[in-house]
Amino acid sequence: MIKFFRRIRQRLLRKSNFSKYLLYAIGEIILVVIGILIALQINNWNEAIKNAKTEQEFYKEILSDLEKDNIKLEGLTEFYNNRIEHAGWLLKKVRKPIGSIDKLEFGQHVEPLYIGPIPVVFNSSGYLEIAVYKSNCSTVGSASTLMGLKTMDTVTVNFSKT
Repeated sequence: MIKFFRRIRQRLLRKSNFSKYLLYAIGEIILVVIGILIALQINNWNEAIKNAKTEQEFYKEILSDLEKDNIKLEGLTEFYNNRIEHAGWLLKKVRKPIGSIDKLEFGQHVEPLYIGPIPVVFNSSGYLEIAVYKSNCSTVGSASTLMGLKTMDTVTVNFSKT
């Protein structure tokens, strides 16, 4: 293709037909410009496709985070409603005492007021993260004992001196 245009250019210069050569040169410049514009348009399309994919990934991550937050909020709502129920029971007993309160029953209503949920989160890789403070790996257990847990499953950790 390049040889073809070179031959035309050389033939026009040999014939000393400057106006035709000038017209040819302008046409060649226009073809190069059109080629560059087409390449730029293709590049813009590719960038737009990449941006759309990235945007979809962000939306999926946001949706996943919102779903996790919703699950956490449902769990916390249940937890605090339970605390309100127990506090209401204790307030009734304190405001209008009717005899003595059984220690076991009293403990069952007081304990939920002071013991909160252990923060359990699934990270972006899908692994379980549990915040346990001042613990020893040999007494807490290994990660294999936590396999198969769901997001709001209850985990009981017993700490005993060995």
